[in-house]
Amino acid sequence: MRKGIKLYGLLNHKKCFYGGSLFLLLLFITSCKSNQFLIDSNEVENVNFWFIGDVDTDVPITDCLHIVFGNDSHKTIIRDRKIINRFLTLVNQLKPANPDSYIDLRVSSLIRLKPINGERRPDIKVCIGAGGYGVLLNDVLMKGNPKQLQKFIQEVLYDSLTPYEWLPSFIKEYLRDHPDEIDEYLPKSK
Repeated sequence: MRKGIKLYGLLNHKKCFYGGSLFLLLLFITSCKSNQFLIDSNEVENVNFWFIGDVDTDVPITDCLHIVFGNDSHKTIIRDRKIINRFLTLVNQLKPANPDSYIDLRVSSLIRLKPINGERRPDIKVCIGAGGYGVLLNDVLMKGNPKQLQKFIQEVLYDSLTPYEWLPSFIKEYLRDHPDEIDEYLPKSK
């Protein structure tokens, strides 16, 4: 008889209450973490970047493919782990934004993931707006720290090009035919 009393007594209700509370707390914590889109840098093979200068355009660029297939876009592939880790840190800090926000894209990137068992995994698209404002992560509008994003873009992408590489393609073609006029288009070297 004593065992029957212990099964339905006050002590058992406390255990059920604490056990249920712990279960609900763990369920809540795991559901919050699963909503975050985190990319592990060890799973990344390389990052392809296409970018255009931070110049005014008549119409804002709202599609990543316009940057990739644009006439005057520049392409670079980053395999340096330090740079990839820095970029992924910025991407992992992104939060969802208002879908009606203004966006004018300047940088398009494709994060290539390492294959598993010889099978390719889908790439992750990240497009960054002018000045670091507005980011498309797999076509979902996000927001991050614009100053850090702009600093990354400036240091890693823009500063790596010479002034000649920034010239539009039609001016480069013109300068090939008229090399004596190159000083009019490029800054004087010291």
